[in-house]
Amino acid sequence: IHIAEKNDLLEALKKRITMLKPINNFDQTKINDILMFINEDINRNKEKVQLYSEIDNTADSFYHKLSDKFDDLTEKEKRIATLVRLGQTSKQISVQLNITPASVDNYRSSLRKKMHVPKSGNLSLFIKNI
Repeated sequence: IHIAEKNDLLEALKKRITMLKPINNFDQTKINDILMFINEDINRNKEKVQLYSEIDNTADSFYHKLSDKFDDLTEKEKRIATLVRLGQTSKQISVQLNITPASVDNYRSSLRKKMHVPKSGNLSLFIKNI
C-alpha cells in the first residue's frame, strides 16, 4: 500500500512539473531529466509491488513449511529463503532488502548451516524442494 501511495504522489508531481513553462532549453532539459527520474522510480516501484505480491502468494504455505522444518530460522532468513526460492540472485535480494550482497551471502551461508545443506549442494534447489 505504501508503494502505491508513493506512486500516486509521484504521478501528481509529474502533472505539476509538466505544467511548468521552461524559459530556455536548459530548463526544458532539467524538467525532462526530473520526469525521467520519476518515471524510472515508478517503474521500479511497480516491479517491487509485483515481487511482493509473488512473495505473499508463495510465502504463506512456504513460511509454514520452513517454520515446521527449521524452527530456528530468523524472520530475515525466512524472507531471504523465500526470495531464493523465487530465483532471485544475491544482488537482487540485496537491493530488495536494502542490505549488501555480502550480507546476503552471509545469510545464505547461515541458511546452509541451519538447513544442513552441504557446500557441494545447491541451496536454491534444496529450498525449492521444501
